[in-house]
Amino acid sequence: MENDLMRLWIVDDHVGFRRDLVRVLERRGFLCEKVLSSARGLFSDLAKGPVPDVVLLDLRMPQVSGLEALQEMRRLFPALKVILLTASDDEKDLLEGLRKGAAGYLLKTSTPDEIEAAIRRACRGGVTVDPDLNHHLVDQLREAPEEEGATLSPKEFEVLRHLADGKPAKQIAVAMDLSIHTVDSHLRNLYRKLNAPNQSAAVARAFRLGILR
Repeated sequence: MENDLMRLWIVDDHVGFRRDLVRVLERRGFLCEKVLSSARGLFSDLAKGPVPDVVLLDLRMPQVSGLEALQEMRRLFPALKVILLTASDDEKDLLEGLRKGAAGYLLKTSTPDEIEAAIRRACRGGVTVDPDLNHHLVDQLREAPEEEGATLSPKEFEVLRHLADGKPAKQIAVAMDLSIHTVDSHLRNLYRKLNAPNQSAAVARAFRLGILR
């Protein structure tokens, strides 16, 4: 997908950061279609359509938090890609955001190149974690107790094999002749069964448990 076809919504309560982010993204050819200072009116705006390609969502906001907004968006619009763009480097926030279906978790110190790359990857079905926070995922894998291999359905196992080959969700959908919504559902089940927050962690854990060899 080309930049000029990507429609972005930005939800952040910091005026200066919103302004700078819009300026940076529009210079790179993205369409910042809607900029909101809170998540209160977000759901009614989404219901009116059309749904954007990616929502860049702050985590710490008054009234409705980013995690609450993320959970509701994923429930109402499961195909919507949401990237959490936040000042929080807390492990709990990162893991909770990924478990709730975020397509990325970036710190506000991210460079324009890193933000653009995360948007592109989200549109391809991938997940981006800020490089400074990857140690949290490694710690989770190291601390997780060893257990017998999770029981996966044949479809879930096939999705897992494609993940191990590095394919994003859209390519998996084409390869398996499934809708992207069905693939997303299989991915959520995989993450839950493998106790993994994202694709790379799911593959690593599958190898560790002997599901993949």
